[in-house]
Order: sequence, then structure tokens, then C-alpha cells
Amino acid sequence: MTTRGLALGSFDMFHVGHLRSLQIAANRCEELVIAVVSDDLVVEQCGGEPLVGAAERLEVVEGFDLGAEAVIIDTVDLKSLVERFRFDTAFVTDSPGRVDSPVSFVIVEVESTTSGSLAKIPDQTILWVPGGVKPVVA
Repeated sequence: MTTRGLALGSFDMFHVGHLRSLQIAANRCEELVIAVVSDDLVVEQCGGEPLVGAAERLEVVEGFDLGAEAVIIDTVDLKSLVERFRFDTAFVTDSPGRVDSPVSFVIVEVESTTSGSLAKIPDQTILWVPGGVKPVVA
């Protein structure tokens, strides 16, 4: 069993796939840190603003009884994350590719049910988030 793990993601428009991946990660380590990426980092990594702001995404993640510490992060630099959170395993839903890493990666395979399909919704006005309707940036 992993001593301390890190699950990193945007968790935008939180869905059952997110929940299942976090449950798997929580069950495979003694301590779990859930790292919710900041709004600026979502823009940088995904090319568009998140539909739900970081504070609300953090609140959603904290709402589940996973026995985990949840934080907002503003970097995906692995070395700085390891230094800050002292984890030995990163739980990811996709292969990180070839990475020179001081930690191991566990790919948690779950089916996404929402996020990937949001950009395909023809009428973006049906998407509601706290603060109003926001268009999906494809």
C-alpha cells in the first residue's frame, strides 16, 4: 500500500468518473492529497477557462468523505509538488508519458461520463454554473 498519494486534476463539472477515481486512490494509500488545479492552470493546460471556479471545485471535492486533504495548486511541476506534499505515488487517469520521476504513477482507469462531452453540446446556454451560464471553450 502506498504511504502518501497525490491525485491531481481539474475536477471541472465533477462527475461519477472523478468520484470513482478518487475513491480508488483513497483506498490505495494511507494518506491522500487531492490537488485541484487553479483556474489559471486550467487555462494554461486546457486552452480555456474552467466552467466552475477553483474554490467551488475544491468545495465539491471536500464534500466527499474520502479522508483526504484537498488543496488548490498552481503548478504541475512534479518536483515542486513532491517537495511540497511528500507523496510517493501519483494517481492519474491518463499516462503521464515518459517522465523522469522520483515517484511512481498509478493509472486509475475509469470511464468519464461528462467532461469530455461538454464541448459537443450544441446549445451551450443549458450549462449552468454558480454565477451563471458560461460557454464551453473548445
